[in-house]
Amino acid sequence: MEGFQKEALVMYGPTGTTWRIVCDEGPWLNGTDLAPFPLAYFTTGLAVSLVSEVQALVRQRNISVGDIKVTVDSYYAMEGSIAKGTMTGSAMPVRVKFEIDAETSKGMLNELGVLAMAASPAIAIMSSVLNSRFLLSKNGVDVELDKAIAATGYKVDDPACLFDNVEPASVQSYLPEILSKGEDGLMIVSGGSQGSGSGLAMEQKRSLHLRGVCSLRDDGIKETLVQLSKPVSGVYRILADESTRFGGAERAPGALAYVAAGVSFCFMTQLGRYAHLAKQDLSDYRIVQDTWFSLPSATADGETAAQARPVNTHVFIDSSENDDAARKLVAMGEQSCYLHAAYRGSNRSHFVL
Repeated sequence: MEGFQKEALVMYGPTGTTWRIVCDEGPWLNGTDLAPFPLAYFTTGLAVSLVSEVQALVRQRNISVGDIKVTVDSYYAMEGSIAKGTMTGSAMPVRVKFEIDAETSKGMLNELGVLAMAASPAIAIMSSVLNSRFLLSKNGVDVELDKAIAATGYKVDDPACLFDNVEPASVQSYLPEILSKGEDGLMIVSGGSQGSGSGLAMEQKRSLHLRGVCSLRDDGIKETLVQLSKPVSGVYRILADESTRFGGAERAPGALAYVAAGVSFCFMTQLGRYAHLAKQDLSDYRIVQDTWFSLPSATADGETAAQARPVNTHVFIDSSENDDAARKLVAMGEQSCYLHAAYRGSNRSHFVL
C-alpha cells in the first residue's frame, strides 16, 4: 500500500476466524499515523493476553473480582549502520502493572500476577530464545538463503491475489468499532519529540517506549489504549474479544491475532525501510507468516508454563535486483525488526501490583 501502510489477513487457528487488520507508521517514518503502528498491535496482544489469564485464574479459584486493568510498558532500541550492515533492532524486558479489584489477600494477588505471566503465550515470546525461520521467493522463483535461517519443510503459495478475492463476512449489528484513534492526551506518558523522518536515517542510535493499558468492559470486550511516547504517536483504542474461551462469541480479534499481526507488520516495515535506504528496487513485497503457541495454561492444566514456537515466514518479492541483494534484504529485515528481536532474545518480564 502507499508509503508504509499495510494490511494483513490474520486467521486464528482455534476458531478459523479471519480478521483484516490495517497498519501505518507515524512521522518517524514519514507516515500518516492513520492506523496503529506495528508495535502497538504487539503491545495490545501482550496486555489483552494478561487480562484474559487473570480472568481465567480468578474463575478457577472462585475469587470475586471487580475491575481488572493491565498496563504494559515496552522498550525497544535500534543501533547501527545501513551501509555497514550493522543496523540491529533489540527488545528489552516489558514491565507489567496489574490492578485487580478482588476480595482476596495480597499474597493471592501476587500469586495471580505470577501465574498470569507464566500462563500467557504472548509473554512466552519474551522469555524464550526463538530464532525465526524464513523462505524467499523472488519474481516467482525460490532463492536459497544464506544468513537468515531457512524454514525447512515449510512451503506456502504466493498470497498476491488473496486480498483481491476475500470478501467480508456479513456484518452483525452487535459488532463494535474495533479500532479508533483518540484525541491527544488520552494517556499520560513520558514526552518525546515527533522525530519526523528519524527512522529513515542511515545511522541509528535510538530507543522507543510505548505503553498499552488494557481494561475489561462491562460487555466482556477488552479495551486497550496504546501510544508510543518516544517518539510521540497518536493514541489508539483497540478492542479485543477472547470470550470464546468463556463460552462467548468473537466480536473482535483476540490477543494472539494482534501479536501475529504486529510481528508481520514490523518485519514488513523493516523490509521496506531497508530497501528504501539501500536504494534497492522493490516493486512489491508480501509475506505469509505462521506463528504457533501452546494453549493458555490458565485454562489448560494450570501447571505448565505457556510456550511459543519460532515464527516461519515466506517472503515474496518482485525486484530487478540479483539474488544476493534479495538475500541481504531478508537478513537485514530480520536483523533490524524489533519483534523478531523479541523472539530471538530471552527477556524475563517484570510485574508489580
